[in-house]
Order: sequence, then structure tokens, then C-alpha cells
Amino acid sequence: LALANADFDHLINVSAGYQDNLPRGLDDFHRRSSNFLNLDYSFGRSYLPGLNDIISVSAGLNAARYIDYSGLDKVGFSASALWQHKFGFGPYVPRLNFTLDFNYAEFNKEARDNGLLTSGIFFSKRLNDTWRFQVGFEYQESYAKNLRDDPLVTSLGYSADIRLPYELFDFNASSLFAGLDYFFPSKLLISLGYTRTDGATVSSTTKLSLAAYKKADAFYSDPGLPEGWFAYQFATINDEWSISVSYPIAEDSSLDLSWATQDIKATGDRDYDNERFVLSFVQRF
Repeated sequence: LALANADFDHLINVSAGYQDNLPRGLDDFHRRSSNFLNLDYSFGRSYLPGLNDIISVSAGLNAARYIDYSGLDKVGFSASALWQHKFGFGPYVPRLNFTLDFNYAEFNKEARDNGLLTSGIFFSKRLNDTWRFQVGFEYQESYAKNLRDDPLVTSLGYSADIRLPYELFDFNASSLFAGLDYFFPSKLLISLGYTRTDGATVSSTTKLSLAAYKKADAFYSDPGLPEGWFAYQFATINDEWSISVSYPIAEDSSLDLSWATQDIKATGDRDYDNERFVLSFVQRF
């Protein structure tokens, strides 16, 4: 395979943000928000197996700090691979991407530790100098550690015949994505996106309910929040709308601002929502 670049490509992303419903609380009583800081570093290399194909591999490290809820602080690593095929030559030809990613996150307590394997296929086409659209599909497998009995959970006295698994982050999900990008002559980029995910959501509460327990797929105490919080895993449909702006401040760096809102529907007429704002500085070298 020919190297697209003899050197490794490096990327650092330093970001600060705000999330307004960390526990995915069902109502205002359970809504908790926090500012957060993220640091991501990744490196990779690209190869050219043919005139119209490129293969990229990368790996990275990341860390997050939640200002108000240290139980949600995490560190992790990632590895990814991409194969892109171009249907011809020039900037306006369609492109098909196949992706494979693995991300592992470790928290202060193991109940939230998880590994996420994601495979995807994406089609994109630049329509002219200013517009590009893309659509895609992803499938995810989330893995969690086997957890020991928690006295806080066993003390609730649920009978063995209805006892749920403890692994909150053991589930799979599938997503459909559509996006539209607009390129300004100044290189400013505005992106709009919509994602619909059929999967699961971990929702935390301080008010336990046997009815909720019977509709859930997993249940455990939530170490990411103060004592007295418990988490359910529910099957959900998640609709997410997003908008982002990327402004280049140098040849290899940019300032990015993004906003996303989620509308999450679970069984039993349980609706959740969440908003996220992120400001990032991205440097490539």
C-alpha cells in the first residue's frame, strides 16, 4: 500500500461545554446540569491502495472533567479505521465511507465503565462549491463489565424472578444519519445534522418505581451521581438535531462551536430531553 502521507497526522482537540440533563432525568426534579472540559489527542496514518481509494487508521487518548459531578469524570482510549472509495475523479464525485471504531471509557466507579464498538457506512456528495450532503447508517455494540451485587440494590428486596441485570451499558443500537454542509468562501463551514437512534438510554432517579423497574432492561446504583441515585436502562428511540460552525484560524487549526438537542422516547410514555453546547479548539500537526 502506498502512503498518502509519510508522517503520522496528529490532532489535539481541547473543548469546553455544557450539558443540561446529565442523568437523563424524566422531570425537572431529576434534571442535573454541568459544565465540562474535554481533552482529546489522536494520531493516524493514511494509505492509498488505489487511485480512488484511501484507507486511514488512527488511535487516541481522551479525558473529560465534569465541574459539578466528579463521578462522571472519565479517561479513555480509541482506535478507528476508515476506507473511502471515490466514484471517479474531482471534488464533486460521490464518496462511500466504511468505518469501524472502538472506544473505551473508564470512570471513577466501574458501573459506568464501557466499551463501544461502532461500524458504519456513509455516502456523501458535494453538489457544488458551497453545498455537500451525506447520509449514513451505524450499528453499535456497547459492552459493560460484569458487576457484583450492590447492597444498595439488594436491600430493595426485589424478588429473584424479576431481578434485572446490573450492566447498565450492555446494549446494542442502530442509527440513521442525514447531514448538510455549507461552505463559505472564507472557509467557514456550517453543518446541520439529524440522527435517529433505536437503542437504549440510561436514566437516573432518586424516586424508585416498581413499574419503571418492570419496564427496564437493567438496574443498578449510579456512582456518577451523589448517593441515593439509581439508574435504569430503557429501550428508547432518540431523535437528535445538531448544528455546528467551524471557523479556520490558521491552516491547521480551527475554532468549532456546536449545539445538539435530543428528544428521547422510552417505553411507558417516558420522554427525556437533553441539550449540549461545546466550544472546541482543534489543532492538526
